[in-house]
This record gives sequence, structure tokens and C-alpha cells, in this order.
Amino acid sequence: AWSDVTFSSRAEPQITVNVPVLSPTNDVVGVLSAEFKINSIFSAISSIGIDEDAQVYVVDSSGALLSGRDLSLVLKGTNYLHRKIVKDTIGTEGDTIVYRDSDEFSYVNEKGVNVLAVGAPLPVTGWAVIFEEPKNNAVTNITKLSIFALSSTVLFIFMVIFLRIIFLRVVLTGKKLEESFLEQNKLF
Repeated sequence: AWSDVTFSSRAEPQITVNVPVLSPTNDVVGVLSAEFKINSIFSAISSIGIDEDAQVYVVDSSGALLSGRDLSLVLKGTNYLHRKIVKDTIGTEGDTIVYRDSDEFSYVNEKGVNVLAVGAPLPVTGWAVIFEEPKNNAVTNITKLSIFALSSTVLFIFMVIFLRIIFLRVVLTGKKLEESFLEQNKLF
């Protein structure tokens, strides 16, 4: 099972993966747990070279800010579920980029800038990447942002596959430990 994103004592985002260790009769005999620091993913998203008034941020399935330029907003638990773009993107299945050519996803952000937003869901996690661009610049940059959203989604899919491989290795290691344990107990 995957945990929600939590923050370490050093304010590093992390997730925890827990895997049950099963006996040959499928009884749970233990739990193997591993923590993964995911700050490099969030740092990459936060440091995207875009206009000073534009921003890219990641929210979880409840709208809580996980990553953005302003770390203080992340640490104080800012929630953007009230933004239509966030609500609609979180509720989107697959890798659809959420954008409507209207004022529906236009709002004034926390910096007081009137922005137009685009969202891309991150499959498996229920998270979303949101891209805000000042409204006066957004029309010319929306194609660039859409391409970035799609490439970010693809990158995230590769990350999920990588974590899945690690997860499977943890499961296999747990099974080997279990088999070794059972073999040693047969000797006694």
C-alpha cells in the first residue's frame, strides 16, 4: 500500500510503501516497509523555467498542495480544492489535459495575478499538476504548457513504473526472507 505524501523532519516529501509478508498459506506474518524521498521529482517540477508570474504546482487527491515554488505554502498545508481547475483535474480519469477555452479556469491566484490554468492528472496517485499563466500571456503560451503537461504525465508514468519495479523487488526480497525463515525453522 502507498501512503499519502508526508514530510520528514527536514521538510523533504516522502511516501511510504508497505508490503505484507505472507506465509505459504497466505497468512500475513509481517510487513515490509520502505520510505522513498520524492523531493527530486517535486524539485524538477518546481524549478521549471517559466515566466516569473507563472507557476507549476502539484496537488494530491484532496487538493492539498504538495509542491510549488513557495515552499511555505506547502508546509502550511495550503489546499486548492476550491479552484475549479484542481477539482476538475483530480476528477479526470486517464491522461487527459484539462483545459477549456473560456474564463472557466481563470482566477486570481495568491499573488493577486489574474491567471488562466491548465491541469494534467497524474495516473495511479490521483494527484494533479496544475499550470498557471498570467491571463494576458496565457493565450500565447497555452500550447507550450499543454506540451509540458503531457510530457510531465509521461515522466510520471515512468516514475510509477520505476517505483513498481522497486515495489516488486521488495516483495521478492520479503518472500526470500520468508522462505529462508521457514527453512531454518524446519531444521529445529
